[in-house]
Amino acid sequence: MYDADEDDMDNFEWCDDSFYDKDFMDVDDEIFEEAEGDVTLTASEGEDEPSELDHTKGEEDMDVSYFEEWDRTNIEVQHGPETRDDWAQRLLKQLKEEFDKVNVAGKQSQIFADHGQQSRSVVEVDKLLELFKNNCQMHLCTGQSRVENWKADGGVLIITWRCCHGHGGIWSSSKVLCVKKEQNVYTTTIMIAAAIIITGGNYEKFALFCKFLGLSFISRSTFMRIQKKYVIPEIKRFWKDMKASIWKIFFGESIILCGDGRNDSPGFSAKYCVYVLMEQFVNVIVDIEVVDKRETGGVSTNMEVYGLKKLLERVVGEIVVSEIVTDASTAVAALVRRMKDKYPNEFGNLFHALDIWHKSVKLTKKLSKAAKMKGCEVQSEWTEPIRNHFWYVAQESKGNTEKLKDSWFGVLHHVVGEHEWADGECTHGPLVSTEENKTLMDKGSNAMEALRKVVMDPRFLNALHHYVTFRMRYVEILSSLIK
Repeated sequence: MYDADEDDMDNFEWCDDSFYDKDFMDVDDEIFEEAEGDVTLTASEGEDEPSELDHTKGEEDMDVSYFEEWDRTNIEVQHGPETRDDWAQRLLKQLKEEFDKVNVAGKQSQIFADHGQQSRSVVEVDKLLELFKNNCQMHLCTGQSRVENWKADGGVLIITWRCCHGHGGIWSSSKVLCVKKEQNVYTTTIMIAAAIIITGGNYEKFALFCKFLGLSFISRSTFMRIQKKYVIPEIKRFWKDMKASIWKIFFGESIILCGDGRNDSPGFSAKYCVYVLMEQFVNVIVDIEVVDKRETGGVSTNMEVYGLKKLLERVVGEIVVSEIVTDASTAVAALVRRMKDKYPNEFGNLFHALDIWHKSVKLTKKLSKAAKMKGCEVQSEWTEPIRNHFWYVAQESKGNTEKLKDSWFGVLHHVVGEHEWADGECTHGPLVSTEENKTLMDKGSNAMEALRKVVMDPRFLNALHHYVTFRMRYVEILSSLIK
């Protein structure tokens, strides 16, 4: 395994000593606990115990079903005279119109209908051969036909038949798409290769599937040739046109981007990382960067940050970004600050928000851990309500850090049965039965002291300003599909 060293880090101008300086990192409580020099990707799973920096290690892909009652875009954003919703609807309409233009195949639409949209079935060869053992297919010929030869090649069955009167022919199970160098190129052959690539499949796995099923399949060389000459160039062209349309619409707009990276394999063996930037409100992919480990000197843990760096540099002068939402990574936090310093005109006022879902997961873990301490068992009844309270106060803060902090402290009064205190009060209405039946904590109990340490953790409080816009990166749902 290729390990990072100082020489490798020097290959990239963004990897100076301050990049990993803990005093330089003041973004989140999680990020201070990571060992110096190691940056953990949230896109991959570690081989050892999950680190504090990486919220996604050892966890399922993001499930937001717990929080369906919360409106993730509740923070009201004004876009000139438009409200956020009006702005989003206007852009969605423009994007749909542009996408419709890109999706129109023009003269190729009929070809696609004739070839690509045909129904297909798996059939046993013997059953097909039986059809050629009847009367001759030539008009008025009553001779008995027979199969002279058959072969399965590239997922296509080709049968040569002849009757006793000399009639014969060649039948294939697929239409001919075109002829190259006097050889037929069959639609099914192209469609098999294209389907594997477009769906993010794996040739080896599908080839093994076909082997066990006894299904005719294309060779690896054929697959690679089709991929190189036809599928990949067309995908690149299509994405180029679509991206140009997206950027054209976003030009002059002030947008919020959320980013996430995904590695091709877990741990430090990853060779590639796909980093995606998506607009927060209209859920449109703005740009994608695929990073090869060789671009980061063979250090896989640097790929995510390097991918984000390239993406941010591309949007400079093209798209106005007012906010970016990421995970609580030391390297990402440092990169955002460096980009703000490097491009003060474009990113000087850029707000760096952190994913509220990741923070709630971390908070839940801390509360659950505290509840396992001796004399703190009662706290387990409050873990879920406290987590929900954090979501609620972050949503209601409307960008005000002090309001978020004051509301967050209110939970310390609520759990002991105090709903009004000297400088504040709970904002809830009458308590429901499930809330009334919870065991109240004693102010001087071990459980209350353990809860107070979690709620008033200085590092936790110092990071609250990154959550006042109440952002959650739904781009992770897309990233989870990238395997």
